[in-house]
Amino acid sequence: MVMLHGWPETWYCWRHQIPAVAAARTVYAPDLLGWGESDKPEGDYSVPAMVGRLKGLLDALGIGRTALVGHDWGGILSYPFALRYPEMVDRLFIINAAFHRRPPLAPLHRYYFHLPLLPELHARLSGDSLIRGIIRWWAANQAAFPPEVIAVYQEAFRRPGAHAATLRYYRASSVSGMWRRRRYRGPQIAAPLLAVWGERDPVLPVRAAEQLKEDLPATRVVRVPGAGHFPHEEQPEQVTRLLLAFLDGRLPPDAGGEEGAPGGPAAH
Repeated sequence: MVMLHGWPETWYCWRHQIPAVAAARTVYAPDLLGWGESDKPEGDYSVPAMVGRLKGLLDALGIGRTALVGHDWGGILSYPFALRYPEMVDRLFIINAAFHRRPPLAPLHRYYFHLPLLPELHARLSGDSLIRGIIRWWAANQAAFPPEVIAVYQEAFRRPGAHAATLRYYRASSVSGMWRRRRYRGPQIAAPLLAVWGERDPVLPVRAAEQLKEDLPATRVVRVPGAGHFPHEEQPEQVTRLLLAFLDGRLPPDAGGEEGAPGGPAAH
C-alpha cells in the first residue's frame, strides 16, 4: 500500500494507520517532493509532473500494483494516477480530497498562495505559528494535535526551501479550475474507490464529497463525525477500521444504504 499525505503534513500523519496495515501488507508512506525529508528542487510541480514522479517511484520500488491512499494533495495526485495507470491501482482510498470540482470559496488559501511574494513573506514572519494556526483552523478535534504532534510538522517546514516547494504545488494549478462548475464527463476510475470525509471540514466541506459522488458515481462516501480536514488523525480508529475493511474487499453501503459503515460512521 502506498500512502500519500497532504498539506501541511508529512508521512507522519499516517502513524495511526501504518501499524495496523503493515501486519498484512508492505506499506510505503513517502514524503511528497518538497515536503519533510524529501528533496525540494525547483522545477515542475504540476499534477501531471507529480503523477509521473509517483509512477517513477513505484517502478523503482518494483511495485506493479498497489492500494493507493491519499489525503488532500495526496488525493489530488491519486485520482489522475488511477486514471492514467489503472492497471497499477488495486483500490483507491481517498480522505478529504476534491476530484474535479470543489466549493469555490471554501479553499481560500489556494487563491492566496497564487499571490506573488506575500505568502513567502507571511511564512517568514509567522514562523511556527503559521502551521499551528492552519492545523487548529482546519481540525475539528483539537485534542488530536497536541503540541508535540504539531511540532513535527513545524520542524518539517523549517527545513530550507520547504515553504517555497509546497507553494509550487498550488502555483502550478489553475485558479480558473477552482471555479469549475460542470460535472466531470471523462473516463471513470476502474478501481474500487472509497472516500472518507470529515463532516466538519471548513476548507473542503461535505459538498465537495457530494460533487465527487456526482462525478464518479461508483464512489462510496463515508462521513466521519467529529472530524475536520484530517479524519485519519482526528478519528484514527474509525478511519483505520474503514481502511482495513476496504482492503479486505468489504465496501460500506452506498448512498441510501441502511447499514452502518464498518466502525460506525454513517455512510452517505
